[in-house]
Amino acid sequence: MTIQTSTSIIVPCYNEGARIGKLLADFEQLLAHEPHVSVLVVDDGSRHDHLSEVERLVVQAQQNMSRISLYKKPKNGGKGSAIAAGFSQVSTDVVGFLDADGSVSAAESLRVIKSLDQNHQVSGVIASRVKMLGQNVERKLSRHLVGRVFATIVSMMFDIPVYDSQCGCKFFRRSAVQKLLPSITSQTWTWDTQLVILAYRAGLKIVESPVSWSEVPGSKVSMLTDPIKMLLQLLDFKKSLEPAVHKSTCCS
Repeated sequence: MTIQTSTSIIVPCYNEGARIGKLLADFEQLLAHEPHVSVLVVDDGSRHDHLSEVERLVVQAQQNMSRISLYKKPKNGGKGSAIAAGFSQVSTDVVGFLDADGSVSAAESLRVIKSLDQNHQVSGVIASRVKMLGQNVERKLSRHLVGRVFATIVSMMFDIPVYDSQCGCKFFRRSAVQKLLPSITSQTWTWDTQLVILAYRAGLKIVESPVSWSEVPGSKVSMLTDPIKMLLQLLDFKKSLEPAVHKSTCCS
């Protein structure tokens, strides 16, 4: 069954000339069977050599599939800023993002979207890297452990029952989340985590969909420093959600 709801897949891209080719080639083939789905690659101020390669790959894909396009940001602002820019460039009923490295395949992302398309009671579906029958998760033990600790802290900090808050494959109904976007404070890696948190706080129904995931060499995330930076961003975000406390003052 094909996806019936108009859907945009945002692919945030920063210096991904060496890794995005397979993902675009797969979408070039798969979108032929999904007429309501489009892909927008958002380049986040990549180096000239990477941008040139991404441009070449997009043009190559467009020869057979016009619903793959490229939007170029003038300077690097962070993964979150690239996703937000993509959201502002499309007007489909469903919008979400997929990481450019292909760790979640094009086919898997379409399967996640279909689970949202077929359940109109759900406002968003986020992918989760869960080892179970029928799914394959290939990930270094060190990255798995750091990821699990981070996700558990996020779940406890914000009281949300999310197993995997960081997987780079999330899709939402635009009408449900559009009003939440101005409250997101991050422009980097925690943008989508903040959106999920805001969605839960707003009472939206968000579900998780297990996906096959394969680690791709070349990640820009440092397992030593970036989780700390991300937690600090989320602590600041938590403070921004707390209602202001007005203390009365007395004059003697």
